[in-house]
Amino acid sequence: MRADTLKQFEVCVQETDLMIFADRLLVAEADMAVRKVRAVIEAYIARHKRFLYSLEPIEAEVDAHAVIHQMATAARRADVGPMAAVAGVISEFVGRELLA
Repeated sequence: MRADTLKQFEVCVQETDLMIFADRLLVAEADMAVRKVRAVIEAYIARHKRFLYSLEPIEAEVDAHAVIHQMATAARRADVGPMAAVAGVISEFVGRELLA
């Protein structure tokens, strides 16, 4: 796939703002994926406020969604709070959903 043949589009949902390049326009699919992953993160934060505000790594609950575990792992590796990983985990989740 050549870069000059890719379609470019933007998806914005609240604080999430993604610029996506794909072989075809996938605006609705990307929007749905963003909303899905944000719902997972927001639901976890509603039950675990510390996850939102911590400036240092914290463990995710054992039964937490894989996205939450990814954020906690990234935070631990970088020695920062888990929300420092939110943009990366959302981008990766959306990319994987679009490739599926």
